[in-house]
Amino acid sequence: MTVLELKGQMLQLIAEVDDQPTLERLRSYLFKIVKKEEGELDEWWDELSPEQQADLDIALDEIKDPANLVSNELAEKQLERWKSQN
Repeated sequence: MTVLELKGQMLQLIAEVDDQPTLERLRSYLFKIVKKEEGELDEWWDELSPEQQADLDIALDEIKDPANLVSNELAEKQLERWKSQN
Protein backbone atom coordinates (compact mmCIF):
# COMPACT_ATOMS: atom_id res chain seq x y z
CA MET A 1 0.00 0.00 0.00
CA THR A 2 1.36 3.42 -0.92
CA VAL A 3 1.71 6.39 1.40
CA LEU A 4 -1.08 8.15 -0.47
CA GLU A 5 -3.40 5.15 -0.04
CA LEU A 6 -2.62 4.98 3.68
CA LYS A 7 -3.34 8.69 4.11
CA GLY A 8 -6.58 8.30 2.19
CA GLN A 9 -7.74 5.45 4.42
CA MET A 10 -6.83 7.40 7.56
CA LEU A 11 -8.69 10.49 6.36
CA GLN A 12 -11.71 8.37 5.51
CA LEU A 13 -11.77 6.88 9.01
CA ILE A 14 -11.42 10.30 10.63
CA ALA A 15 -14.20 11.69 8.44
CA GLU A 16 -16.57 9.08 9.90
CA VAL A 17 -16.08 10.37 13.47
CA ASP A 18 -18.70 12.93 14.45
CA ASP A 19 -18.12 13.60 18.13
CA GLN A 20 -15.69 16.29 19.25
CA PRO A 21 -14.11 14.48 22.24
CA THR A 22 -13.06 11.57 20.05
CA LEU A 23 -11.68 13.90 17.39
CA GLU A 24 -9.73 15.82 20.03
CA ARG A 25 -8.22 12.58 21.33
CA LEU A 26 -7.31 11.48 17.81
CA ARG A 27 -5.69 14.83 17.13
CA SER A 28 -3.75 14.60 20.38
CA TYR A 29 -2.54 11.08 19.61
CA LEU A 30 -1.52 11.94 16.06
CA PHE A 31 0.28 15.06 17.24
CA LYS A 32 2.05 13.03 19.88
CA ILE A 33 3.14 10.34 17.44
CA VAL A 34 4.29 12.74 14.72
CA LYS A 35 6.21 15.00 17.08
CA LYS A 36 7.84 12.04 18.82
CA GLU A 37 9.06 10.71 15.51
CA GLU A 38 10.46 14.12 14.64
CA GLY A 39 12.16 14.28 18.01
CA GLU A 40 10.51 17.62 18.79
CA LEU A 41 8.22 16.53 21.60
CA ASP A 42 9.27 17.59 25.08
CA GLU A 43 9.02 15.09 27.91
CA TRP A 44 6.41 17.15 29.80
CA TRP A 45 3.91 16.58 27.00
CA ASP A 46 4.07 12.83 27.59
CA GLU A 47 3.17 13.36 31.25
CA LEU A 48 -0.13 15.04 30.36
CA SER A 49 -3.34 13.06 29.97
CA PRO A 50 -4.96 12.99 26.52
CA GLU A 51 -7.64 15.34 27.86
CA GLN A 52 -5.02 17.83 29.07
CA GLN A 53 -3.24 17.66 25.73
CA ALA A 54 -6.53 18.25 23.89
CA ASP A 55 -7.30 21.21 26.17
CA LEU A 56 -3.91 22.74 25.42
CA ASP A 57 -4.40 22.20 21.69
CA ILE A 58 -7.75 23.98 21.90
CA ALA A 59 -6.24 26.84 23.90
CA LEU A 60 -3.44 27.25 21.38
CA ASP A 61 -5.98 27.39 18.55
CA GLU A 62 -8.06 29.96 20.46
CA ILE A 63 -5.15 32.36 20.97
CA LYS A 64 -4.61 32.51 17.23
CA ASP A 65 -8.00 34.23 16.83
CA PRO A 66 -7.62 37.98 17.42
CA ALA A 67 -11.25 38.12 18.58
CA ASN A 68 -10.23 36.15 21.68
CA LEU A 69 -7.51 38.60 22.70
CA VAL A 70 -7.92 41.50 25.13
CA SER A 71 -5.67 44.48 25.71
CA ASN A 72 -3.28 44.56 28.63
CA GLU A 73 -5.22 47.49 30.09
CA LEU A 74 -8.50 45.55 30.05
CA ALA A 75 -6.85 42.50 31.58
CA GLU A 76 -5.41 44.66 34.38
CA LYS A 77 -8.82 46.23 35.06
CA GLN A 78 -10.44 42.80 35.26
CA LEU A 79 -7.69 41.59 37.58
CA GLU A 80 -8.12 44.63 39.85
CA ARG A 81 -11.88 44.08 39.94
CA TRP A 82 -11.32 40.43 40.88
CA LYS A 83 -8.78 41.37 43.58
CA SER A 84 -11.18 43.90 45.12
CA GLN A 85 -13.92 41.25 45.37
CA ASN A 86 -11.69 38.86 47.33
